[in-house]
Amino acid sequence: MKSDSPPSRTANRMLILFLWVAAGCANGDSHSSFTVRDSAGIRIIESQFAMWESGDPWSVSSEPTLSIGERDGEEALQFFRIRGVLRFEDGKIAALNGGSNTIRIFGPDGSLLSEFGGSGDGPGEFRSLGSAHIFRADTLIIWDGRRPGFSFFTASGQLVQSQTLTPPGTERLDGLELLSDGRLLLETYASPLTQDPGRSVGIHRDFAPLILMDREGAILDTVGMFPSAELGIIRIAGGLGMGLVPFGKNSWIDTRGNSILVGTAEDMEVSVFDPQGRLQSIFRVPEVELTLLGEDRDWFVEQLSKRVKTPEEREMLEAVIEGMVFPEKKAAYSGMLVGPDGTVWLRTGRHFPPEGPSREWTVFSPEGALLGALQLPERFEVFEFGSDYALGVWKDEMDVEFIHLYRLNR
Repeated sequence: MKSDSPPSRTANRMLILFLWVAAGCANGDSHSSFTVRDSAGIRIIESQFAMWESGDPWSVSSEPTLSIGERDGEEALQFFRIRGVLRFEDGKIAALNGGSNTIRIFGPDGSLLSEFGGSGDGPGEFRSLGSAHIFRADTLIIWDGRRPGFSFFTASGQLVQSQTLTPPGTERLDGLELLSDGRLLLETYASPLTQDPGRSVGIHRDFAPLILMDREGAILDTVGMFPSAELGIIRIAGGLGMGLVPFGKNSWIDTRGNSILVGTAEDMEVSVFDPQGRLQSIFRVPEVELTLLGEDRDWFVEQLSKRVKTPEEREMLEAVIEGMVFPEKKAAYSGMLVGPDGTVWLRTGRHFPPEGPSREWTVFSPEGALLGALQLPERFEVFEFGSDYALGVWKDEMDVEFIHLYRLNR
């Protein structure tokens, strides 16, 4: 898919961006939008304001350029609990349909080309579809979160390899990322109660290892220990319960070539490591206001209330709210995606899926400079930002899922 921007305009934008980056790197001018400095061999990029404040911000088209799905009709075009959507270089689209535990491959025009997978424990089957990545042009690697393990498939559905993994410790296996040299990153999650069953009421966040593996699932090294998601332990109905933290923080892992990007959402910053766990650079926006306000609490409770269907659920909700522990600071962001051009996208704004998902995404250049923030269409959950598109799932007023591809104007 091509952008409708004239090539000369796009080239001029990239040239201007390059010149801005070069100026910041060369002198760290405090009057520029960002500064760059070196600290003990670690490159630190701090943005004072967004480049788009000078004009010419990016935007996403209001209407999709491609829509796949039907409310009624062919079963292969009806989706339920889509777990992921991604696009091949030749325009084909892969969709992970969680309701059937199948992967559906569509042509650039939206026509169904193949479907494979299914529920089960056999080769090429899944207990719970997780994430997916494209491995070397025409091969998919699919994560099964409940088995746990991963499988390699060709785009036509041929099973190449299936691997079940065993947790190396008390941590839960939580996801998979892919480095450009073919090695794999295994994400793990540490539950507060498995780490220390005697935890008291409050908000807890433990550390868990990020593991480097080969294609056969053999552990090569530990990249580092990183914070897991925050979980809250509350007093409810005379006992203790554990659940999500309002505006809680999570760690987000992605890759760019053989670099590993880690965001803990404690602040508006992302750290870049090499596969050996050596910190290479940090990019950040300092002094972002993250104090949790009363209006934030009210908004969160309102979103919870939308889930209530019966009087019994209402009574339970009131007990949960009474015992709930709110943090002093909100998470700086609630998602991270890396584009094929190296841009880094952070989902900012108040986020409570599925009732109140944030449509705001803040964008950083490949060099780590803050570009700005844009709004995505209503009822659209993005899974992938391409060089000139945003790909994800849109829901109609009946919560029927459709795959939508929107043009990214930049």
